[in-house]
Amino acid sequence: MGEHQQALFYIDAALPPDGFSDANRWAGLGIFVCFAGFQPSNSIYIRARRRVNSVLMAELAALVLAAKVAETLELRNAIFYMIAGILFYSFKREKLKLLGV
Repeated sequence: MGEHQQALFYIDAALPPDGFSDANRWAGLGIFVCFAGFQPSNSIYIRARRRVNSVLMAELAALVLAAKVAETLELRNAIFYMIAGILFYSFKREKLKLLGV
């Protein structure tokens, strides 16, 4: 891949919310890579599954997988986008637990 080519990584994970099912459950990981300046046919979509024990770990697994893809493709100009709302919710809920709420 070109050194100056920009790649946009859109990352997400899907699984039931924490506390609703088995602690060690399957999560679906999705990564969409769009190469800036090229047609959509030059995009890549990756689907994977991994066992995780929390929503936060699922999001992290998707991010690590995206970083490995960027490294394998030798991309030096990659931008990673995640749906941060789920991360905020997880942190907020843990903070409320610590406060006894």
